[in-house]
This record gives sequence, C-alpha cells and structure tokens, in this order.
Amino acid sequence: MNRIVKILMKRDNMTEAEARELVGAVKEDITQGIEEGFYSYEDVACIIEDDLGLEPDYIEYLLFWEEKNKWIV
Repeated sequence: MNRIVKILMKRDNMTEAEARELVGAVKEDITQGIEEGFYSYEDVACIIEDDLGLEPDYIEYLLFWEEKNKWIV
C-alpha cells in the first residue's frame, strides 16, 4: 500500500478507498499540470501541502511509487 494512503488512513481516519481516491485525484491533477506546463515544483509542493496536508518530501511517493513497491521513471 502506498505510504501516503497509509498516512491519510491513520491521520484522517479515511477508509482505504477514500484515501486511494484522494491520492489518485491529486496525482492526476499534478501529472496533467506538469505535462501541460502549468505547474512548477513550487506549485506541486503547495498542492501536496494543501490537498493532502503533507510536506513536499512526499512528492516522490505521490508521483513515482507504484503499488507493487517499484519506483517508476
């Protein structure tokens, strides 16, 4: 299970499905914004902090960590 999903479940009392849905939506928004050239690193850091309540350190886990515990590039 994704580290961010675990945090949201424990900290915010979310179900696994709720946490996965939120993480998926945030990841989709950020990925699309990066691909279209709208978001800088600072923008992504702010989105993660505002939407997920997490420090920018979690950008890697959001964008590059797959459920099968493999990093994607």
